[in-house]
Amino acid sequence: MTTLLVCVAALTSLTLARPQSADPEPQSQSVDPSLLGANDWLCRPSKQHPEPVVLVHGLFATPAMNWPYMSEKLHAKGYCVFALTWGTENGKYPLPGMATIEESAKDLKLFVERVLLATGARKADLLGHSAGGLMPRQYLRFEGGAARVDDFVALGSPNHGTEFHSAFHDLPEWVSNAICPSCLQFDPGSKVITRLNNDPEDEDGDEVKKGVSYTTISTKFDEYILPYTSAELRGGSSQVTNITVQDTCPDSTINHLELAFDAVPLQWAVNAMDRPGPADPGFRPDC
Repeated sequence: MTTLLVCVAALTSLTLARPQSADPEPQSQSVDPSLLGANDWLCRPSKQHPEPVVLVHGLFATPAMNWPYMSEKLHAKGYCVFALTWGTENGKYPLPGMATIEESAKDLKLFVERVLLATGARKADLLGHSAGGLMPRQYLRFEGGAARVDDFVALGSPNHGTEFHSAFHDLPEWVSNAICPSCLQFDPGSKVITRLNNDPEDEDGDEVKKGVSYTTISTKFDEYILPYTSAELRGGSSQVTNITVQDTCPDSTINHLELAFDAVPLQWAVNAMDRPGPADPGFRPDC
């Protein structure tokens, strides 16, 4: 949900015109001018960074709003960086992320396939923020994404729902579902949350899909993912690392939005993507 903050605050100062897609056709455009460092369809991954990175924005955000910091920094480090706009159901909904999680996972599937085809890479890494850290789990578990993704790093994501109530909770349920079908899917105990966290085929009770390395990054000062520990995922230590920024940087006061605009989460994400498995729990970022 990145951002219910974006919905409630940032969008009041930004145009509400229907956003343009941030996933240009490789044949027609090689670089996305709206997001520095992203969507260079001529980029070829290096031996140091063999997986292209796909940035997955949050609710009501656009790639240009959500990812200017991470996109530029990752590009400067030598990654091939790509970012999609998801969740409008081909323009049916005016803002990104409004379509159901199930429908949006299909957007991500198509985009990742396009990235892999363009770059020649075997797998991609995913970096998601807020709702963009939950929706990809639908892709990984139910849309075949586990075979196409190496690392998944999620910043401030409602993996077990959030107790934050948006304006949509004040409307009749049928009205909310008609306007923003995804908005009530972030509630604790929703069908989507329950299905993602209770896989009957997983005898170990893990909340992750085998074959993918998961790193979650949260902050104690998250205003929208309540409690902030909702971001954590259950799984073996060789497959999942759960990080709270203040555990290694106790003086940090970054909030929900700032998880996508801060050097500490960036360092953790790079650590995860640059090594086998999830982020190293013993890693100590420069605070």
